[in-house]
Amino acid sequence: MASRAVVIALAVLTLGIFPVQTSAQAEASPDRGGFTMLLALGVGRQNDLALPEAKTALAGLNLGLGAFLTDDLALWFRASGTTADYDVFQQTSGVGAPVLQYWVNDKFNIEGGVGVGFWTIEDTNEAGLGVMAGLGFVIFNSGRHNLQIGVEYAGAFMEPETIHNMGLTFGWQLL
Repeated sequence: MASRAVVIALAVLTLGIFPVQTSAQAEASPDRGGFTMLLALGVGRQNDLALPEAKTALAGLNLGLGAFLTDDLALWFRASGTTADYDVFQQTSGVGAPVLQYWVNDKFNIEGGVGVGFWTIEDTNEAGLGVMAGLGFVIFNSGRHNLQIGVEYAGAFMEPETIHNMGLTFGWQLL
């Protein structure tokens, strides 16, 4: 009985992410082209490998500004990260990077890029290599406006610090 429920849930999820398009649905696709912008906020997890424990964190305000190169591919500058409260300090860490966003279909996108990773504690700032990756799932679309749920990873790799930032975000993207 439980395995049947799992199969049904996976089938529904698969159909939601990879729907079969009819010609009428193809005409009603979101209008992606030109300028694009993203604003997202959420909850995250910050794992500074130099500290004994990971902390729950604020994920965002994460931003993106750029343009669509094709109907399915956008190039933009993205900033993603987390802010966590440790016992005696607050730490902000994340990545700013040029990122490619690819739309698998009208509901699902993936993105990734390499740029500058950073962390800040009070007056101390460090920068190094940054890697960003994310997935987005559209929950509502109206023309050029999307509301989406996203999962983002922003890794900041510096000597001697390495900080992994994960976020579950809710955001708005102008297509």
